[in-house]
Amino acid sequence: MAISLEIRSASLDFNSEDYLKPYKKIYILDYAASVNRELHYWRSCEKIKSFRVFPYSYQDFIAHDVDLWVHFAVNIGKVEEFTLKFCYFDSLDFAYKFPEFAYTNTVLRNLVLGFCRLRPSGNVKWSNLVSLSIGDAGMTEGVMEKILSGCPNLECLELDKVVGIRRLEISSVKLRKLIVTIYETESADDDDQDYCLEIHAQHIRHLELSGLCYDKIHFQLRNVASLVTAVLSLNVYFFDLEENLEKECRYLQELLHHVASVKNLELGPWCIEVCSYFGYPIQILFLFHFADLLFAIEFISLVTMFVSTKE
Repeated sequence: MAISLEIRSASLDFNSEDYLKPYKKIYILDYAASVNRELHYWRSCEKIKSFRVFPYSYQDFIAHDVDLWVHFAVNIGKVEEFTLKFCYFDSLDFAYKFPEFAYTNTVLRNLVLGFCRLRPSGNVKWSNLVSLSIGDAGMTEGVMEKILSGCPNLECLELDKVVGIRRLEISSVKLRKLIVTIYETESADDDDQDYCLEIHAQHIRHLELSGLCYDKIHFQLRNVASLVTAVLSLNVYFFDLEENLEKECRYLQELLHHVASVKNLELGPWCIEVCSYFGYPIQILFLFHFADLLFAIEFISLVTMFVSTKE
């Protein structure tokens, strides 16, 4: 078991080198013991700027250890940047339960959580938090509302494969950057296939949407008129592509319509692939970056009409 500990400007970075090895309880226990020993040494340090920990996997037998790491971050080390991400997991049902005491903190500025179950029983008070990233988690809209209400200074929110939220409403004037990733497996059940995240964010200026979807886009944009930059890196795959070309073009048209007023637009390969089906020169897509995006929407409309006439 090897632990990499780097100390730069009072920063602690614990990287497990065994996350690629087959699961063994001894690896996880050794990692936890090593982290605990180092944190005991640093308890007397007045200020820890950054603390990052990446256990191989979460298991019940290290629950107390992980609680100690969180306690060190929010109460002892006065950490400004805290990352807790588990490298491997089987099911969101067995995610680490983020402790109640950690929902109140006035020092944290950047928080990154991966495979953590967020279920605050009371209010969230992260008054100094500027950036929040949540990945591989199940969450309700009520919890998301609590978190956003408890982060009055939040400027950047990242949701990476967070399930359970169907309506994301952001009213804060300070929150200007939103990054959302959805990853749907080919064997998703009916509930997952019908899942759609509706985003209401009137003050957002930078939006990134990415992920993998099957047979439909799982995003709907509402009231994003303040957008300046949009990055659309979606990949949508249809099981019967030839019979769904018109639908695919329509999805792209709808997506572009909601970002028609942006000044900076970055499109992923999916858009180029859609247009390439019909032999259109790829060079025309570069107009999306420099000309009025309404032109692009009209272009996609023509493509859709072209498909309809072919059928």
